[in-house]
Formats: sequence, structure tokens, C-alpha cells
Amino acid sequence: APAPAPAPAPAPASAPASAPTTATATATATASAAATAGGVSAPSFPECRKQGWAEEPRARFSGSHGGSQLERVRHWGETSPHASNSSIKSVSSSGWGARIDRFVCAAKEAGERGIGQLLVEGPTARRVLRHLSVQDRGAAAAVCSSWRRELSDDAMWEVLDLTPVHKLVTDDTLHELLSRVGRGVRRLVLDHCFQLSDDGVALLESLTPRLQELSLLSVWDLTEVGLSAMARGCPGLCAVTLSNCKRICDQGVESLARACGALERVHLCYLKNLTTAGLATLLTECEGLRELNLQRCTGLDREAFAVLRAHPARRLRRVVLADTFCVETSTVEDLAVGAPRLRELSLAFCSLVTINVLNVLETHCAQLTWLDVQSVHHLGTTEAVTRLVQCPALCRSLRYLNLRGSMNLTEEAIALLDRHCVALATLNVCNCRHITEAAVDACVNLRPHQVLVTRVAVPPQHAPRHSMPAMRKRSLRRGSGSSPQLMTQADRTHSWQDFLGTGGGGGGGGGHDREHEEKTRTATTSTVDHHGGSDKTG
Repeated sequence: APAPAPAPAPAPASAPASAPTTATATATATASAAATAGGVSAPSFPECRKQGWAEEPRARFSGSHGGSQLERVRHWGETSPHASNSSIKSVSSSGWGARIDRFVCAAKEAGERGIGQLLVEGPTARRVLRHLSVQDRGAAAAVCSSWRRELSDDAMWEVLDLTPVHKLVTDDTLHELLSRVGRGVRRLVLDHCFQLSDDGVALLESLTPRLQELSLLSVWDLTEVGLSAMARGCPGLCAVTLSNCKRICDQGVESLARACGALERVHLCYLKNLTTAGLATLLTECEGLRELNLQRCTGLDREAFAVLRAHPARRLRRVVLADTFCVETSTVEDLAVGAPRLRELSLAFCSLVTINVLNVLETHCAQLTWLDVQSVHHLGTTEAVTRLVQCPALCRSLRYLNLRGSMNLTEEAIALLDRHCVALATLNVCNCRHITEAAVDACVNLRPHQVLVTRVAVPPQHAPRHSMPAMRKRSLRRGSGSSPQLMTQADRTHSWQDFLGTGGGGGGGGGHDREHEEKTRTATTSTVDHHGGSDKTG
């Protein structure tokens, strides 16, 4: 770009500017004549380029020309008649002048590399690339050598989530990927990768030595062979998810527990082949276990936690037993005795649990803060809530209580919980038909946003008889496009007759009596065509 002309000295508003260069004077005169003719807006970019106010894109962000660019911007503001003094003041007052100065200083610090290098290299690029998906990281590695070097660092691959591309993950692709970046992977997510087999999971034994968290949700072909091989090569594994792995049985869980004794979080949901023997080995070998999810493990029996009486799990904090049919009050008692520091417990849909479980929790789980008894018939009553408020230790510690689907719960129970459970922060009473908003508003300690309440939808048979036909007729008459599957054959016939103008009655409103409506729906109207024939429309 040509060297810019020096900016002229500022002159008073009444006096013209001092003698500028020839190009600037010509541009100023031309712009002044255009403004006098009819008031034209500021010159476009090509015009500014001709007048020397803009540079080439390649040199625009260069550090050596950053100062000249700023000078040209200021020079255009001082000499152009289209930039009024008010606009210059607004730019200065809004802080854009200071931003331009900082922009130019950063360019000068970058030297001849240009401002773009500030974002391409260094910690900024590392922070951005760390949040990209696997596909985006592969594309970014092909942009430039600096990004390839950043992505080749093991620290950039501590978290590897292949769930977005789970349909493309096979044993070969996983081997190719982990052979390059597996040394730095600490958390690996392979959820729904249904094409993986034991051979693919066994690759983790040698390719991911630093693995700490592994999720294998719904990997259907995984058996105890691949799980045992993986466990031998990952002794530092502390969290594992094997939910919905249909072929995992006791042998796989036992080999995992013996090889990875440092496990803290284990999710075994929907493992129908898991029995009490496999769970006992897991509870005995993993002494540091903190979280255990056994939702829908139908192979367990009521003695599932009996082993905890001899080998207590003193670090166990959270247990999920939702939808596990074998759980009884004695099962919860074994768990409470063997896990005295239990804080979160889910017994949702455990229909065999009785009201006596509250006394068990009061005696052995004084630190319980989270309790889920959704759709438990014996615990979703006012009597059970009355028993709960008689447990002072449990009332003081409880902060979350889920009573969703308790059809026998009354407003008296809400008042009792509000009066005695002073630490309660969230109460879920959704789908409780006897709980009204007035009862929630009457609470003193519980605020309205802390109580989750939704109304049960009124079944169609309980709705007023006169409202449903009237609504249906009005919607059909307006042509609102009601779903055909929600209309009976008589409704279709009635709407079709209204559309054809047949059936009598004209376009009357909703005042048809029931007798006339039945006649309209079943009547048969005969019309004679031009050829003398008859056409019957039902």
C-alpha cells in the first residue's frame, strides 16, 4: 500500500483545514461538492481505497502498518466532510478509540507475524481446541502445523466422547484413534456404540493406561471376556458405567471388582443377569465405593445387601434401587446398617417397601439428605408423612423428598412437611390429585418455587358432556384441522355434509338439538344430476 499522507494540523471550526496533500485536497473538494449537491452518505470502500484511506487486506492487520492504519482512520475523520463532529465525539465517547489503540498495540507486540497469530498459537488456541468434538478436532488438525502440534499433545485428549459418532465406531476405528491419542485419555465415553465387540473393548488394556472413567452404555455385544481384559490394563479405573449391557453377568462384574479395587462410582442399570453373588463380590472388593446404581436389576433378591453386615461400605454415599422389585424393608435395613454414611437413596417403584422403612432410616441413616419414594404405595400417604415428621433426625437432615404419583396424599401432609422439615429445599408432589396450589401457597417455610406441582390431566370421560361435542363442532366449522384419528365415523360424516352444504339445517351454530343432530348424521340426501340419474350422498 502507498505511504499515507501526514495528517494536517487541526484548525478552528470556522477556518478551513491547513494545506493537505494533493490527493486529499482533491478528495475533500469532490466530497464537498457531492454533499452540497444533495447530501451523500460517507464514501464507500472502493472510493476510500482510491483516496488512500484504506489499505490492502494483507497489510491491514500487519504490525508494521498498524499505526498508519489508525492514522488514516483519524485522518479521514478530520478531513472528510461526511464525518461530522458529533459522530467523531460519539466514537470517542463510546470507547472505540481506546479499543483501536489496544488493537494496534497488540499488533505491534506481535511484530511482523500479524494479529492472526495471537489467536492461532498459544493458550488461547489450546482453550478453544479443547472444547471441539472429535470430528472438528480432525478438521482443525488439517488447518495448519501449529494446530496439529497442539492437538498432538496428550493433554488435549483427556476427555474423549464418541457418542455423537457412535454409529461409525467399530473395533478398527477405535484402534486407529486410540493408537494416536490413547495415552492421554482419562475419560472415555462409548455410549451406544453397538458395533463394538470384546476385541474393541480389550484394546483399552494397552492403549489407555491412564484411563480413570469409562462409560459403555448399551454396548450389547460386550461380555465378561472383553471386560476382564480391559480391567487388567486399567487398574486406576475409578468410575464405570455398564448399564444396559445385556450380556454382562456375575463373572464380568467380579473380574472388574478384583482388578479395579479403586472403583468409586459403578452404574449397573438394567443388568438382568446380575445376581446377589456378583453384587456381594463388588461390595467386598471395592471398599472405596461411593455411588452404586442398580436400577431395574431384576436378578437380585431381598438378601442383596446382607454382605454389608460383615463388610460395611463406610464410604457409600448414594444408592439407586429404583424399579427393583425384590427390594423390601429388610433389604433397606441391611443397606442402612452396612452404609452408615448414606446420604442419597432412591426407592422409586419399590412396591414391597412398607412404612417401617422410615424408622430404619431414622435409626441408621442420620445423614440422609435425598430420598426418592416415587409411586411407593405405602409411603405416599398422609399416615406415612405423619410417621416421617415423628423422626426428628430425618426431618433435620432431609433436603429433597420425591412423593410424585402419591394419589392418596392430602393437603394435611403438605402442612406437616412444611412445619417439621425445616431443611427441606425441594418437594416433588407432581401428579398428586389431592394437592392444590392453595395448599402450597399456605406454606410458611417452603416457598412456591421449592414445591413441584403439576395437575393430573382430567380423563375425557370425566369432562362435561356438553363441552366436548360443542368444541368439536366449532373446530370443524372453523376448519382448524382436527386430527382425523380423534374423530368418529359419525363426526366425519357430519363434517363432510357441512362441507357439501347437504344434510339440512344450513350453517346453524351450536344450537342444534340432539334429535336434529342425529337426523343430520344418519340422513341420506338424494340429488338429481343433469342426465336424470340420482346420486345418494350419505
